[in-house]
Amino acid sequence: MKPNTMDRIHVRPAAWEQAQEAAPFFDGIWFLYLDERTVAFVPAVARSPWPPTLPKDTDDIRSSDDARRLSLLSRFAITPDASRAGTSETVTASDGMTSTILYCDEAEFQRASAQLAELSERTPGVHDSIPLDDVRDTPVFRLVAKVVGRVGTTSQRLPG
Repeated sequence: MKPNTMDRIHVRPAAWEQAQEAAPFFDGIWFLYLDERTVAFVPAVARSPWPPTLPKDTDDIRSSDDARRLSLLSRFAITPDASRAGTSETVTASDGMTSTILYCDEAEFQRASAQLAELSERTPGVHDSIPLDDVRDTPVFRLVAKVVGRVGTTSQRLPG
């Protein structure tokens, strides 16, 4: 019997999914796949200009800031920002797609990044996955649950 993919996660460094010349700009960015949802974990991003915009050519990434801004425009994203920690906002990209961004503090983001690195070692293949129950009580999953569960809210204070 095929496992229920809705009960499993997969984690990959964003650099693995980029062309060789752009991959270094994606260091520190993680993608967590849960069912058909992707959550991007993105290191701190400059907020000028804001909201982030899609580059004219998404294959023409020339800096870490470009890579981070592009990754923030995933359907769901988590990024550190001390002044906004505990809030979320929904932004609309130039193509009309929306992204829900959850802000956390830097320490929380670093804990999550360390855990994502460990989880990615358990899912090195494109079809490898981990049972959701294995990560349900972890810092990473608590952040994911906050952002995925907050679709449609704008700059709203999150519980807990």
